Amino acid sequence: MAGWKQPPGSAPARQWLKTVTEENEPHTFLAVDSKETRIVTLNLRGEEHAYELGTYDPRDWSLLSRNPVSDKIGIWDQLLFHPNESWLVLRSRNAILVWSANDLDTEPKRIVPGKKELTSIAFHPSGRYPAATSNDETVKVYDTDTWQIAKTYAWNIGRLRSIAFSPDGMLAAAGSDTGRIIVWDVED
Repeated sequence: MAGWKQPPGSAPARQWLKTVTEENEPHTFLAVDSKETRIVTLNLRGEEHAYELGTYDPRDWSLLSRNPVSDKIGIWDQLLFHPNESWLVLRSRNAILVWSANDLDTEPKRIVPGKKELTSIAFHPSGRYPAATSNDETVKVYDTDTWQIAKTYAWNIGRLRSIAFSPDGMLAAAGSDTGRIIVWDVED
C-alpha cells in the first residue's frame, strides 16, 4: 500500500508513505477518519469473498486491529466514515453494514433496502443522514437514529450511480447511467 501525506487545506506534499502488506492481502477500499487518527481498509482474505477490516495508524501504517466481516453476501463496493466518526459504513450491491466506529468487534447493523442493486452512499456533511442511490432510479435517505428509510426521491433520469452533498449541505446531486445529473435543494 502506498499513499501520500497531504497537509490539511493544501496541495499534496511530495512525501510518500509506504507499507509492506502481507501476501494475498489486497486492500480493496479504505476510509480515513476526519481527525486523521486511523485508516480503515477492507481487506480480501485468501478465501473467496472472505473480508476483514484492518485499522491502521496513519503516522506509521502500523496495524491496530483486524476485524472479520462475517456477512458474506457478496462483493463490497464502498467504505466510509460518518462525518463525526460515529459509524463506519460498508456498502455492497445489496446491503449496507453499519458499525459503531469505536467498536468494530461488534456485529454491524445490516440494512437491506430493496431488491435492486445499491450503487453509492454519502453522508450529509452534518452527519444527520446518509443517502444511497440504486438501480431502481431512486435516492433513499436514512434516519441515523433508526437506520430506516426516511425519504425516497425518484426522478426519471435512469439508474442512479452516484450521490454527493455540497460541503455546506445545502445541495445534493445524483448522477445516472444515462449521463444525466439531478441537483436538488436539501431540506432540513
